Amino acid sequence: MRWRVLSSEYFDYLAAEIVAESQVTGEPARGVFVEKVISIFADSGTTQDMTLTLLETVGKQNRVIRLDAFAFDELDSSFHAIVADYRNTLETLSKADLTKLFSSLENFVKASLSIDEIGYIPDTSDAIIAATKLNSSWKNLSNIKFYVVSNAALSSRVRDLEPTDLNGIRVDYQVWDLNRITELSESQAGRSDLVVDLVDFNSESVPALRALSHSEEFATYLFALSGQTLARIFDQYGSRLLEGNVRSFLSARGKINAGIRETVLQTPQRFLAYNNGITATASSLEAIESDSIMKICSIRDLQIVNGGQTTATLWNVLRTGGERAALLSQVEVQVKLIVIPNELDSDLIPRVAQYANSQNKVQDSDLASNSNFNRRLDELSKLIYAPPQAGSQVQTHWYFERARGAYLNERNKIRTGAQQNQFDRQNPKSQVFSKVQLAKYYSAWNLKPQMASRGDQKNFDSFTKEVASKYAQSEKLIEIDESYFKQIVGQKIIFDTLRGEIPKSDWYETGGYLANCTIYGISKFHHEIQRLGMEIDWQLVWRNQSLSAEMLLSLVECAKAAHDVLFSPSRTQQNISEWAKTDACWQALINQDTKATFDFAELKMASDDKTETRRTQRANSKALAEVAVVTYFASLVSDDWYSVINELGGSMSGLEVQLARSLMSSPSQFLQPKQREMAISILRRARAQGVRIPEFPF
Repeated sequence: MRWRVLSSEYFDYLAAEIVAESQVTGEPARGVFVEKVISIFADSGTTQDMTLTLLETVGKQNRVIRLDAFAFDELDSSFHAIVADYRNTLETLSKADLTKLFSSLENFVKASLSIDEIGYIPDTSDAIIAATKLNSSWKNLSNIKFYVVSNAALSSRVRDLEPTDLNGIRVDYQVWDLNRITELSESQAGRSDLVVDLVDFNSESVPALRALSHSEEFATYLFALSGQTLARIFDQYGSRLLEGNVRSFLSARGKINAGIRETVLQTPQRFLAYNNGITATASSLEAIESDSIMKICSIRDLQIVNGGQTTATLWNVLRTGGERAALLSQVEVQVKLIVIPNELDSDLIPRVAQYANSQNKVQDSDLASNSNFNRRLDELSKLIYAPPQAGSQVQTHWYFERARGAYLNERNKIRTGAQQNQFDRQNPKSQVFSKVQLAKYYSAWNLKPQMASRGDQKNFDSFTKEVASKYAQSEKLIEIDESYFKQIVGQKIIFDTLRGEIPKSDWYETGGYLANCTIYGISKFHHEIQRLGMEIDWQLVWRNQSLSAEMLLSLVECAKAAHDVLFSPSRTQQNISEWAKTDACWQALINQDTKATFDFAELKMASDDKTETRRTQRANSKALAEVAVVTYFASLVSDDWYSVINELGGSMSGLEVQLARSLMSSPSQFLQPKQREMAISILRRARAQGVRIPEFPF
């Protein structure tokens, strides 16, 4: 089922979560709400690494100036700005409300461009970074995107918001109300709906050929787009069109390719012959048939997985205008479009991206390794139970959300209220963590606070590259065992506990930069432990599911040292957010004295003997693998075995048919080792033939 705003169920769920977070951290509810939306936007590719500002002030002639978060997208030279509308009760977001909210963002931009008004933006706010950059790089901007994010429901009277012009720059408007945020949170695709209408951009539908395929899982289409059409599509949607690792690659290497640009300017009519074109994925498309020719009208969830540099270079030529831009009408770009249903895209799209880019640096991200790593953690999170906490008899899971919306989707599949309550008790929301959060815990603990401070997406990209490098060989995945998972949970417990404790400290009276203080405090804490030749007893943290008062006191003292360095008058960068991103900031904290004492139960001497650890890892992995196999077979139903028998038919031996029919009658029956091996062999062949049965966890 879906959350239904009219029943206020999701509103109440979100409000309770925000209030609880606000009470723990001391942050205003609006700030917590904006942070959640920023996280959703980053995961979905709507925007990247937005900076929280929560600016609300009054400018010239008492004009309201607001900016709750912002980002500059270097790939499409756009500026993204958020203003939040947070309510305590479920209400309607009207057109008048939108006018005021969007006007407050426009007032911020105007103040940034005015020598007389920029002074109304306080130097103490990160908003001054946005204002200064807008002022200095206005001529280089391609467009501005204003977002109103709200936990109210948008009025049905509000129609499409047309773009406007602000000092020669196009401004686009987007409204993310409770309904839209809910849909994105629950989306299996993990991204916002994006429909590219080719008729709008191309003046007509585009002829295409469907490639013959033996697979029913996806469909492949071949066609050509004019360079002008592709550039205009990118101009409209920007880097949202680029699959995440392609975006990271272009950010690192630069978006303009001199050779591609030269071909456009010198021999545009030969572009189709010289250039490899682009590979893209989609969830669906709309097409018509005219004169026995298929023509594509629109594409849903278009993602470019190869050819991002080609696209960005064509867009750059379009932006130059004049005769050069006119040459794009002579350019034809080959497109291979793979249409993948939403239920399969989380597995197939990364693999398409990996293999499509196998000849360039995008392979450094090694998406397949990341996928195996995440799948392994997902499996462990569902198999391992945490000890009951004081006063409770319920064992719980620490739920690793491999794909955005997985937790809510799993919860919403449960039909009855009693079963949902049971799910909530076994999977408390406070014990859910995402891939992006995992990367943050990892960087904080592994002495990379400056990387964690550079934004969730940059930190996640760095983390995935490290994971890919370490676990590229499948045999290395044996290290991702029960002990490893418990250590990750321990790092989350440390992060959440310290983040909740810092606001209670006297030295934090002025507030601000809570995330930076937490991240740097943890790195300082671990650095000091390593210096003493000690390590954390993660098994003890796991058994207690909490930290001792003495350990927490040491963490808080390290966070105080971090706070002193972050706010130091001698810092090399005035803005604290920018200072936190530098190696110099981390080095200054390493050299900073701390009053922390390291004498608590969770501390033990570091051991150099890895033999026993590896033996334990192998034993744990074998036991968990056994549980995974049993759990998998228990998940199969009679219809699964019916589909297997129906598909494989005469290729099965008599014993195989007998076993499959027995399992069709009683799917949950106990299997002897040889029977299990035979059943696995049958299922592997069935999956290879395209039978849709649950994915193997082993």
